[in-house]
Amino acid sequence: MERGLFYHINLSLARNYQFNRILRFLPLNDIQSLAIDSDASPLQLTRWPYLPRLKTLRIIGVYNHNDLLLFLLLHAATLIHLIIKSNERLVP
Repeated sequence: MERGLFYHINLSLARNYQFNRILRFLPLNDIQSLAIDSDASPLQLTRWPYLPRLKTLRIIGVYNHNDLLLFLLLHAATLIHLIIKSNERLVP
């Protein structure tokens, strides 16, 4: 596998069964940047395992702040950049 190929991951458009299948083959120790679109895939935040080199997390449309908090606490030691984009449909 080519080194650096999986530094930046966005599986937001993957369906549940696709996500589970792809996740088994990803080199989790190499992932440095992760994007999760909760509008497209609301369960992904709870399904990602610990990513020891995660530096950048981009979240779009957070619905469950408890899930986000747990994910952030799990990765607090390595995260440098956190980008949270709110869901415009929920903002008045």
